[in-house]
Amino acid sequence: MKRIFSAAMLVVLGLAARSVMADADLSEPRSAAKAFLQAALSGDEKALRDSLTFAEAQGPAVETFLKMQLATAAIGKAAEAKFGEEGKKAFGVMSADDFAKRLKTIDDAKLTVAGDTATIEIPADAGHRAQGGTLKLKKIGAQWKLEAAGIYGLDKATDEKDMNARLEAVVRITELTTQIAKEIEEGKFATARAAYEAYWSRFTGSVAGPATAPATQPAK
Repeated sequence: MKRIFSAAMLVVLGLAARSVMADADLSEPRSAAKAFLQAALSGDEKALRDSLTFAEAQGPAVETFLKMQLATAAIGKAAEAKFGEEGKKAFGVMSADDFAKRLKTIDDAKLTVAGDTATIEIPADAGHRAQGGTLKLKKIGAQWKLEAAGIYGLDKATDEKDMNARLEAVVRITELTTQIAKEIEEGKFATARAAYEAYWSRFTGSVAGPATAPATQPAK
C-alpha cells in the first residue's frame, strides 16, 4: 500500500515524542535537520515553520501537512499524559535514548554541500521502523532550511489531481488524529491499546485508501 508521505518525511515523522526544544540552530545543515526533527516530535509550531523553506505557491499544501504534524505530536503527548509508558508504547513515542540515537543518525549521515544547497542521506533504521531518505536543504541568508517540497512529497505528485487527493487524505488524518487525542484527554478509553485500536479502526474505515497508510499499526 502506498503512503501519502515522502521518504524524507518518514525520516522525521512518527507518532510523536515529547522532547525539550532548545533554540533552533539553523547555522549549518546537520543542526538544521536536527532542529526540524526536534520541532516535529515536540510539536513546536514556530520552530517547524522557521526550519522550512518553500515557494509561495506551495504555502497551502505545506500548511496542510504542518497541521497534521502538530496533531500527530499532540496525540502522542495526550497518550503519554493519560497512560504513561503504555501510552508511549501504543502510539510510538520515542524514548529519550532512542531520540538521541535518531539525532546521532543525522550526525553520522552523509552530507553533501554545493553552494547554497545541501543534501543529507539518512540511512534506514529497521530497529525503529524508520525509513531512510534524502533531506534537501537550502541556505537562506545565514540559515539552512529544509525544502518542504521534499519533506512532504510535494515534488512527487504526478499531477494536480494526485496532489489534491494527497491533501484530502492528510486533512482526514489530521481530523481523526485530533478527535482521538481529544477523546484520550476526556478519558473515553480505558487503556492505551484501546485508544490506538480505535484510531486504527477509524483510520481503516474512513481514511485509508490506495494512497494512504498510518505510520504504525496496533501491536500484536
